[in-house]
Amino acid sequence: YEDSNGKAIDYILELGTMCTDVQVQNNGKVLGDPTEVAIVEKAININKNRNELYAKYPKVNEIPFDSNRKMMTTIHRIGNKYRIICKGAPDVLLDKCTKEVLEIVDSQDIKVKTLDKLKIKNENEQMAHKALRVIAVAFKDVTELPSKIDNSTIENNLTFVGLIGMIDPPREGVKEAVKTCKTAGIKTVMITGDHLETAKAIAKDLGILNNGEKAITGQELDKMTQEQLEKNIKEYSVFARVTPEHKVRIVKAWQRNGAVVAMT
Repeated sequence: YEDSNGKAIDYILELGTMCTDVQVQNNGKVLGDPTEVAIVEKAININKNRNELYAKYPKVNEIPFDSNRKMMTTIHRIGNKYRIICKGAPDVLLDKCTKEVLEIVDSQDIKVKTLDKLKIKNENEQMAHKALRVIAVAFKDVTELPSKIDNSTIENNLTFVGLIGMIDPPREGVKEAVKTCKTAGIKTVMITGDHLETAKAIAKDLGILNNGEKAITGQELDKMTQEQLEKNIKEYSVFARVTPEHKVRIVKAWQRNGAVVAMT
């Protein structure tokens, strides 16, 4: 909706900073995963300090991030109810949402509407094409928590809040290193948890993804037998939205083709 007063940005940063696993020290320094640190520091810039929010809305439980679910959840007590906040990969989180925010009156008064999944997916694609790492944020309020706290009982019927895009630039010297490897006859491939379009944009810039070479997702890998992967492995230079299990399959496939493999 038209966010003329900036409430939507404030709200997504408020929820985003609460749904993190970092440490905010007394001197303001934030320690933790770089993606989460970026969200927490941005929230501090608009006077939404994670520690102060936790004092106001105590965290009572959480479902930690893992690479298979590609998301995490924190649960907070807010007055006489509980707020469940989820953040993670947009393509994963969207499937757990049924509504989206229509208007934010204040943090306790949120008007919602039916989820427009196609529009949100298009926004996600556009951000990914710009080489942005995109994080989705969603929530729901409940009066009672289920006796069993896990992803099947908690992470469903969510209200989508918005997308956070951030630049995760390659380290200095990477482009030159890839070029040096190529000159030495070494093929460089990218294996990442990022969205396919984000990975492709960065890989093209670094000279990893060249004309005629392909990119593939973990979901597509799941549909391949190991024999099929071994047969076609040389066609791919980018592997996106992968899990640690996929990494093992990729390395073994290259080795079965007689390649000497190093990961960094």
